[in-house]
Amino acid sequence: MGLFDSLFSDNPFVIHENPRHNTDKIVRQVIKEQRREIEQRAEDLHPSLGKVTKSLFNFNDTVENANDSLKYGVLRSLLAFEVKDLAKADHLFVQRAGYTHHGLFIGDGKVIHYLLEKLKIDSLETFADGSKIQKKSDDESPIYYSRDRVISRAYSRLGEDNYNLFCNNCENFVRWCRNGTE
Repeated sequence: MGLFDSLFSDNPFVIHENPRHNTDKIVRQVIKEQRREIEQRAEDLHPSLGKVTKSLFNFNDTVENANDSLKYGVLRSLLAFEVKDLAKADHLFVQRAGYTHHGLFIGDGKVIHYLLEKLKIDSLETFADGSKIQKKSDDESPIYYSRDRVISRAYSRLGEDNYNLFCNNCENFVRWCRNGTE
């Protein structure tokens, strides 16, 4: 395997057999499916443990986001199709240099997203900033509330200015709106 091949060994566009990769993927999926229950059990044991557990999951999301962007960002930018059929509470993202930026579609061509300064509402065009808008599936970003409740949760934090790259970033915000604990 050459250098180029090794850089893209986990590329989803290349068919290969890697049992460890498949096992890791299954474990990550099980954890994501049981994440809410794990967070709730930790919270029940002690509120501080609940906060630590949530922060660890958020940090993990951030690391996975960075890893995904570094591995597939260029290919995603080149090969992705911009989504056109959007529903309220969809988890949107755009590929940026070295990371993905996430937002929550609230209808009428608007997105709530976390920027460094605060949570704010922008048009789809401003959110995209020249990139193709893509959408996470409900499997990738589970939705545990009604779409109206998700939007209500987003509005409840509008204007917040507690951005933290590792535990309160744009992706963490969208995931909290869609499936975070009350």
